[in-house]
Amino acid sequence: AEINRVIYERTQMTVLPQETQGFDPYDGALNEGIQAASLSRSDVGKVVTAVERGYGGPLTVMVGIDANGAITGIQILNHKETPGLGTKTMTEDHLGQYLGQSKITNSGEAGAAQIDAISGATISSDTIDRAVSNALSQYAAMGGAK
Repeated sequence: AEINRVIYERTQMTVLPQETQGFDPYDGALNEGIQAASLSRSDVGKVVTAVERGYGGPLTVMVGIDANGAITGIQILNHKETPGLGTKTMTEDHLGQYLGQSKITNSGEAGAAQIDAISGATISSDTIDRAVSNALSQYAAMGGAK
């Protein structure tokens, strides 16, 4: 349990690298599909962990969101997607599309950043999109940007 806690905290620091003092658990209500949420101790952002059903089963995504509402990092914590196909959605290139964005879309919605799906892995791509969108919604429910 201690090892898992340390790994989780390190991953939080990876997705919200501006934070240097650590995180405190958010004690408010969590939206459906949100596994956990944390507040940065130095008030530079929040970290939200969302779970969505992917092609192979549950897919868990941790998202760092800065104080201005922009995504600072994404880590896939757990998945059962098809190796070599669904896992292509978990590459740095694909996940990098989310960085710096505060509103995303995969359907051309005006005012949102278009996230391109991986050909042949649209279910996995859509799953990550839903998880990140849910994380952004939770961020807003937690008080959003300053």
